[in-house]
Amino acid sequence: MKTANDSRYGKSEGFAGSKAESGAALSDNDLLEATAGGDRAAFAVLMKRYLARMVTLAQRVVFDREQAREIAQEAFLRVWQHAHKWNPDGSATFSTWLSRVVINLSISRRRRFRDQVSLDVIEELPSELADSFDHIAASDKKRVVREALEKLPERQRAAVALYYFDDLPQTQAAEIMEMTPRAFDSLIVRARVNLKKHLSDFGFRRREDLS
Repeated sequence: MKTANDSRYGKSEGFAGSKAESGAALSDNDLLEATAGGDRAAFAVLMKRYLARMVTLAQRVVFDREQAREIAQEAFLRVWQHAHKWNPDGSATFSTWLSRVVINLSISRRRRFRDQVSLDVIEELPSELADSFDHIAASDKKRVVREALEKLPERQRAAVALYYFDDLPQTQAAEIMEMTPRAFDSLIVRARVNLKKHLSDFGFRRREDLS
């Protein structure tokens, strides 16, 4: 993966003086302001702060680690290119905006590479999903749930990733997906219904079947 030292991110003078030492303590808005001025050191702090999280989020939608890295890289390239447009007084925080970009890129990538997704590279499932999904232990049962998740429509899978995997509040997850909380709740309900249906197709109908 390219880093903030990649030449396509332009030239940088870096933080001056004490800012170089305290960059990690600066707010996202401060770092974006510096990034807008071509400061790659500030941009590197943003990448260090959010890159791993964005790769994980993308992977939970596309089910492929390498594609997830590419998606996160593309999202950060947009940060570099459009930092000057950032409005610190806007309704969304930077982390919410960045997550939205990653989700949208992931959904788009997933649709384009639907037949190339590998089910073997997804990270370990969270310890709690809901209903039948909070007692998963054996690896073969995890594989079944992975396959059930893979069958979900892209937006339902993204909603599950944000709400269950990332454990975001419903309002924030809805904002990332540019939906009302009520619409997001309906999406989650549909996702859970579909997951249960897909699991029942594999012969799992009760919580005990997955424990």
